[in-house]
Amino acid sequence: MANHQHLLNNKAVEWWVKVEGDPVIRMPEAAFHILLGNVIKNAFACVERGVVSVVVNSEGIQVCDTGPGLYGKSSASEGFGLGLLLVRDICHRYGWSFELKDNSASGSSGCTAVIGFAVAQNTGEEVKG
Repeated sequence: MANHQHLLNNKAVEWWVKVEGDPVIRMPEAAFHILLGNVIKNAFACVERGVVSVVVNSEGIQVCDTGPGLYGKSSASEGFGLGLLLVRDICHRYGWSFELKDNSASGSSGCTAVIGFAVAQNTGEEVKG
C-alpha cells in the first residue's frame, strides 16, 4: 500500500488493513503484488475523502472505498482500466473470483472489490498474510 501512498497526497483519506486468521495464499509473490497493488491503486485513485479498508482472510480479500462508486465520476475515471483487467486475468489463472460491487445497494458510498480464493488453490509459491 505504501507504493501507492502518493495517490492520497492532499486527500482526506485514511486507510487500514485487517488480516483475519492466518491466510495462506498460493501464487507467485510477484503475481500477488500485481493483483493487490492494482486493486488498492484503483481504490486510492477513486476516493477523494473517506476511508479505504482492506480485509484479508482465508476466504479472500475485500478492498472497500468510500469514493463515488461504480457509476460516479472520479479522478480515476480517466484511466484505461488495464489494472482491473490484469486483476481479472490473474484471478482467472488461479481459479479465484473477482467482482466489483457498488456500495449504494447497502446504503453506503463507494465500491468494494472482492477477490474470492478458490477452495482448492493451485500449487505455487506461498505468500503468507
